Amino acid sequence: MDIPKKIKVGPYDYKIVVEGLHWYEQHGKYGDCHDDKRQISIVEMDDHTTIDTLLHEVLHACYLVMDIKDKDTEETTVTRLGTALTMVFRDNPKLVELLGDLYGESS
Repeated sequence: MDIPKKIKVGPYDYKIVVEGLHWYEQHGKYGDCHDDKRQISIVEMDDHTTIDTLLHEVLHACYLVMDIKDKDTEETTVTRLGTALTMVFRDNPKLVELLGDLYGESS
């Protein structure tokens, strides 16, 4: 799978680091969003699990970039995440292409 090397979330570039299963064994999870380093780490597994993990971590980045708080209402949270995802998809054509390759009509 051709995972992008970076993803733009709002004004920030997050480096994507693909890890092996040893990382999962060490950390006990398939991915992590390191906002302080602007880096997303994911364990490469089967295509669907890898994409699910990548999107999960991108949403964490969106949550942070859009300054969503635990006390925000559902509507506020969904509105901000919708805006953030619109930016992510607009600014990352390789990610959109990868999603299309995996989940497009020809799949």
